[in-house]
Amino acid sequence: MSDIRVASLNFIPLILLWRGEIDQAIARSRAAFAAAQELGDAYTMSHVFHLNCWLYQHLDDPTTVRERADAAMKLTAEHGFSLWEMHAAFWRGWALAAAGEVTTGAAQMGRAIAAKKGLGVVNQVPFLLGLLADICTQAGDPTEARDLLTEALRIVDRTQERWFEAELHRLRAEALLASSPCDSAEAEASLSHALAVARDQEARFWELRVATSLARLWRDQGKRTDARDLLAPIYHCFTEGFDTRDLKEAAALLAELA
Repeated sequence: MSDIRVASLNFIPLILLWRGEIDQAIARSRAAFAAAQELGDAYTMSHVFHLNCWLYQHLDDPTTVRERADAAMKLTAEHGFSLWEMHAAFWRGWALAAAGEVTTGAAQMGRAIAAKKGLGVVNQVPFLLGLLADICTQAGDPTEARDLLTEALRIVDRTQERWFEAELHRLRAEALLASSPCDSAEAEASLSHALAVARDQEARFWELRVATSLARLWRDQGKRTDARDLLAPIYHCFTEGFDTRDLKEAAALLAELA
């Protein structure tokens, strides 16, 4: 079993990130990761590697995810921690795909998900399916992405694990737009639903992502004022994290819409 104190310290940065407190999340993560290293317990460290990869995936940092995943794969294999080894393999696959080795990375992600489901574990599976779906959309396979997202949302409805729900609906919209760019009604409905979910959860990080996607869609439809009026107040709620991808993309879009 993981040391509860140290594992909790490494989970708090995720909560801070979802709240939009990005710089604080990164700072707390560094301190919490150091606490795990100081503890020196292999099982706890395996868990913490997973949480750390999770955080840095949100921050679109495949280099750090790859480093953590490689270390986790070695540690978990040495100690026979099969569940954490599956997670480490998934994160290594994501890092490979995000760095351009899409086919190899996506295949490794898929194998890790299948292995986890094979153990009867459904916790976090919608999240993992969503990340794989995002890779599929970016690689030009939105049909596969839509199938993965349909499965993920069905699991969410069954298990009520809803922390990633807003992003799943946003990713579904992106897959729909990639499939049929001229038929945006269903995608817009998915984005509107995602926005409502994020706001209900007070998850500012997900709200910004959804608003950026919806504002981009409205820009393409010629509704530039609506796009700016949607995105600007959400962006200006942030007081930190301006060097991260999500904030940079929102700022660039607002500059274009000015």
